[in-house]
Amino acid sequence: MRTIFTALRHAISAGKNTVLVTILSHTGSAPRGAGSQMLVGKHGLMAGTVGGGAVEGRAIEEALRLLQEGGGAEIREYPLHPSLKDDIGMVCGGEVTVLLSPVTPAWRDAVEDVEARFRGQTGGTLWLSTKDNSAPIVTDKGAQCPADGYFPVNMPASQRVVIFGAGHISRALTPLLRMVDFEVTVFDDRPEFAVKEAFPHAETVLCGSYDTIEELPPLKDDDFIIVLTSGHSNDFQVLEQVLRREFPYVGVIGSAAKTAAVNKRLWAAGISKEATDRVHTPIGLAIGAVTPEEIAISITGELISVRAQRRN
Repeated sequence: MRTIFTALRHAISAGKNTVLVTILSHTGSAPRGAGSQMLVGKHGLMAGTVGGGAVEGRAIEEALRLLQEGGGAEIREYPLHPSLKDDIGMVCGGEVTVLLSPVTPAWRDAVEDVEARFRGQTGGTLWLSTKDNSAPIVTDKGAQCPADGYFPVNMPASQRVVIFGAGHISRALTPLLRMVDFEVTVFDDRPEFAVKEAFPHAETVLCGSYDTIEELPPLKDDDFIIVLTSGHSNDFQVLEQVLRREFPYVGVIGSAAKTAAVNKRLWAAGISKEATDRVHTPIGLAIGAVTPEEIAISITGELISVRAQRRN
């Protein structure tokens, strides 16, 4: 969603006309659920997806027609069963209903509000008019519908990932995490590695001592923690502080021998076995990853899974 609204802000600033497509409802085995979105410009899909295939293709066609003809918001229904009239060639079964919202310059403030909420990790609700081209309304999560004829789209709070260690894997990992809407902070004790230019997709790059990680940055209770430092001692320094609190995810790269050695030091320092058992190590999904890029993909997959479980 964040990628869509970044593209939307750029389009508004450039004076480009776009249509925001949102799934209102679905029945049966539809590819994506209510609230899924994509942005369409005069050359077709710009960002996001409503599931691909015939539904997405038909919705893009309708959006392009709106861009040419003008007009207000429209609602379209797409059957997904070959026995239904007006079938669009899919056999999933069920139906998808989408809202086509032509974007106007009046949307600017709402779009900037959405982006600010993502940066601030606050989330909220985006209310889209189903009747006309009125600008969306942005509220805190749980707020009542501000007016008749608006559809709510949940904006989940961004999940921050704090990566300790700024080596090759971190460089490969950061753009992947950003692509799937994680906020990324990178921390290293080496000034030559903790360089913002090396991590253009990270929100923050910090240099400091692994002895005092609570100072830079202050860790939040819902942060995901990834430990990819340059050695066993650094891993121990980070984990000895992190495991005195409970975070939703802590992952550490390393072999079984390294894990055993670090855990032995952690237990001697007063960290419980229960705490060390919660650590994801070896980090990432078991896909046979070897290269930094492959390992980054496996870690991203594991974080997506943990985030999805928490949201559910």
